[in-house]
Amino acid sequence: MAQAIVTKYFGPTNSKGSRVKATCDAGSVTVGWDYALGDSGNYDAAAIKLAKKFGWTGSMLRGTLPSGDRVYVFEGGPRVEVSANAAGGRRRAAHAAHRAGGKRTARRNRCGC
Repeated sequence: MAQAIVTKYFGPTNSKGSRVKATCDAGSVTVGWDYALGDSGNYDAAAIKLAKKFGWTGSMLRGTLPSGDRVYVFEGGPRVEVSANAAGGRRRAAHAAHRAGGKRTARRNRCGC
């Protein structure tokens, strides 16, 4: 089963230095902040350490959540395809027609404006 790895920064306290925690459904690890690695390097190191803990190998993709936490997923997992024919694509096409002087429905244009 594919699992996402979420990494989160924890600032220093009176007894511990800065650290990054990597978490997934299978478990978690926490690594101390290594100033030589820089920002991204520390998050990457935590995700890699967690992957190695469970024997996971391969190439990971990295993204950022709205909270600022970073998320990692392995390439080759289940995919969700995005195409212009999805609902958002139809709405954009309707909006383009509306802007070009296309038909107007009873109360609103088909694009929602």
